[in-house]
Amino acid sequence: MFLSRRPQVVSGTLYRYTIELTNGENKEQCDVRVWSQPWLPEGQRTVLGGAPKCTQVKAPSARSMLGAPEVVSITEEDVQSALGALEQRQTAQSNGLVYLKAVSAKKITKQVVNGLVFSLTDVTFYGSSCSRTPTDRTTCSVAADASLVQTCSANIWFSTQNTPNYKISDVVCK
Repeated sequence: MFLSRRPQVVSGTLYRYTIELTNGENKEQCDVRVWSQPWLPEGQRTVLGGAPKCTQVKAPSARSMLGAPEVVSITEEDVQSALGALEQRQTAQSNGLVYLKAVSAKKITKQVVNGLVFSLTDVTFYGSSCSRTPTDRTTCSVAADASLVQTCSANIWFSTQNTPNYKISDVVCK
C-alpha cells in the first residue's frame, strides 16, 4: 500500500516513498529512496538511493481500538465519580452508621459507548470518618480503626441522558 511520496530536487530528483508491505499477519513500513536523473544514459537515470529502511508495524492494541474497554486507574476523575455512585449505593444498603469508602480495586476498565461503562472488579470498601450522608465524599477518609466491610464487583453506566446519571448493575459482593 502506497502511503506517501516526497520529492527533493538536487542534482536530479530524490523521491522518498513510504510503503507498507503485508505478508499474512506481518506488516512492515518501508522508506525507499529513488534518484531520478533523466539526463544520464539509459540504466543510470533512475536508481535506488540505498537499501530500503523497514520497520515492523505492530497490530493496534485494544486500547487504540475505538470503543474497546481499556484498563484505567482508580485515581482518574471519572472513575472516582463512578465510585462515588457505588459508595452511596453500598452505604445505603449497609446497616452501619458511617459512609463506606472504596479504597482499592483489583481491576477497573472503562469503555466509551453512549456515555461510559465502568467494569469494577473486587472493589474494597472500608468504614470512613464520615456519617452515612456526607456533604462532600472526597473529604471522607478511611477511619483509623476501620476494618474491611465488603468487597464488590459491579458495572456502572454513566450517561448525561440517564436520570440519575449513573446506573449500577451486576453488583456482586463477598
